[in-house]
Amino acid sequence: AFALPGGYMALHTGLILKADRPEEVLGVMAHELAHVTEQHSLRVLIKQAGIGIIMSMALGDFAALAGQAQGLLNLKFSRNHETEADTVGFHTLERANIDPKGMIDFFDKIKQEHEGEGVSMDGALSILSTHPATDDRIENLNHLIKTEAKGPPYRDMDLNFREFQDMLRAQLESPESK
Repeated sequence: AFALPGGYMALHTGLILKADRPEEVLGVMAHELAHVTEQHSLRVLIKQAGIGIIMSMALGDFAALAGQAQGLLNLKFSRNHETEADTVGFHTLERANIDPKGMIDFFDKIKQEHEGEGVSMDGALSILSTHPATDDRIENLNHLIKTEAKGPPYRDMDLNFREFQDMLRAQLESPESK
């Protein structure tokens, strides 16, 4: 999943199919929504593109603006933005009365998948990543659950989630979708 400037959010079908329960998908969505509400794209844009892009827009120099387009596609949030999005997403889920443990469960899935593939961005390699180490993110969210969560009962998310996943899987596997 990823958030785009202007408040748009994209979810990959793989995320939906990988989740065991809707709270995991909602946790990812809350994280991405936090990138939007905290204006991370705008903050990164201003930091990376600086005054040049703002001046190009103000002066109507669309050729220079077009030259900046490739850089805009490569915007990445900082580790601080990722941690902030986790925290704000946690609070969003709590306010909506949705179990925030879904965020942790999905991070656990990511971690297990990476470990199963022999890939780890935790430890020494984490300095190369724009995202905080998965263990750190899980630890931060567990701390929030212990110290700030109002706890159950949470909203029952009986959404026929498995049926939706099966329908999505069938759609992706159908000859018409290829």
